[in-house]
Amino acid sequence: MQHATGIASSHSKSAKHKANHLALSRYLETELAPVVVQAQPDIEADPPSERNRDELFVYPWMGVVANLPTEWKDGKYNDKLHQKYNDEILKMQQTAKNHFQRICQEHNKVKSELDTQRQELERRREELEKREAQNETERNKLAEEKLQ
Repeated sequence: MQHATGIASSHSKSAKHKANHLALSRYLETELAPVVVQAQPDIEADPPSERNRDELFVYPWMGVVANLPTEWKDGKYNDKLHQKYNDEILKMQQTAKNHFQRICQEHNKVKSELDTQRQELERRREELEKREAQNETERNKLAEEKLQ
């Protein structure tokens, strides 16, 4: 209904388009408005059945928490699943630590190689400068000899 009346009163639509929507809106007002559609009666939900008071529900669901069986040994609870979880976490941490150490070692190795190459380049640069100076002095000597 809102769509039809909105298009019928629009200034940007063509006359034919507006006429069709105006006719539709009038039809809806005259023919369908008197007919009252009865909504379905609300159905009462069954009351929740008796449930264990220890059960807790959380919405939205984030995960499932269960009471895991544990055994009491040596003054503490022995939970096999929890122990497996801890072992897996320790394994992941050790793997990450080893990976980080390997990266650091490779970084230090590459850094020392770069330092060695930088020193070698510096040594070669100094040697070339000496040779250029020697060549320049030799050129000057030759130029002086030609003038004499």
